[in-house]
Amino acid sequence: MSEVSRHDLLKRCGHLCLWLNVLLMGVKLSVGYFYASRALFADGIHSLLDVTADMFVLYAVSMSAKPKDVQHPYGYSRYETLANIVIAVMLIMAVYAIIYDAVQGFYQPSLVMDFRVGIVAGISIVLNEASYRYVSYYAKLLRSDLLMSTAVHQRADAGTSVIVLLATAASFADLTGADLFGAIGIALMILYYALPSLIKSIKELLDQGLDTARLAEIETIINGVPGVVDHHFLRSRFMAEKGYVDVHVVVSPRISVSEGHYIGDVVKETLLKCHDIGDITVHIDAEDDQHYGAKLPDRLTIQEWVDRCEHIDSFQIHYLNGTVELDLVTTQERVVVAEKPLWLSVYRLNKVIKC
Repeated sequence: MSEVSRHDLLKRCGHLCLWLNVLLMGVKLSVGYFYASRALFADGIHSLLDVTADMFVLYAVSMSAKPKDVQHPYGYSRYETLANIVIAVMLIMAVYAIIYDAVQGFYQPSLVMDFRVGIVAGISIVLNEASYRYVSYYAKLLRSDLLMSTAVHQRADAGTSVIVLLATAASFADLTGADLFGAIGIALMILYYALPSLIKSIKELLDQGLDTARLAEIETIINGVPGVVDHHFLRSRFMAEKGYVDVHVVVSPRISVSEGHYIGDVVKETLLKCHDIGDITVHIDAEDDQHYGAKLPDRLTIQEWVDRCEHIDSFQIHYLNGTVELDLVTTQERVVVAEKPLWLSVYRLNKVIKC
């Protein structure tokens, strides 16, 4: 699925939820206010917050569609994470407001709820559950955490409406405080959905990596690429619905630079086929050098030693096992090698016959 069609579907689902929640918000707040139902009014506040959340979702989808640039080399996916945090904080604030209002209601006379409150709650249940099924289908199809979060909000709204419906029935059964307990139940349900979302998004902003099981799968994929000897320094982080991975891949020290680069490209392309990987940076190593910290000479220093030798036409450097190995190439029969320095562990003399 192309990125254009993907973002079109995200926007379509976002607009559907937005206008549905605008309609339900107006009806719930109006009926809840005029028929003195704290539970329905609290449900209306939930729908109001859903409207605000849907606007953040649409904004985040619009921003995340922007291409990478100099200021945002990893793209704009973190806008989705930020939107999730803002939405979750707003929901938690609403929980406080709803519970505070319900506690105040305990000191006021309890009233029997109007049957119209139950009708509105029933309509809300049907519409929100239908929208949940529609949006969650596309969330799974697009593998979008943000869209799935939007779908869950719709089901949460349906759940709060169920509580309103039960509170209405309980009030007709002359159960004192049914409306107030219904409002508190709504608040707790909102908190149930909002708190895990907030924690997950904060962990993303703190660059929490992929889980252990997923990293083990990625390691298996890397080691399965032909030419890969081993790997180390595997790091990851999570942005929106995608993982970003850095890894050092060990290849044979005797192959060419271009072949090592090719193996690294194969590792990258293989991992990018995974739906949850957004990007990967592959560093090619000739060995597992994570424990080596010795300072080794550069090419200019090694060139000075080679110049002291006689009849050496060229040389190739291998930085292995924390030391230097050299392949010396000559076309002469007689070669004079200078005294071996401490940094040199092995040198091999390769004679080339001229044709």
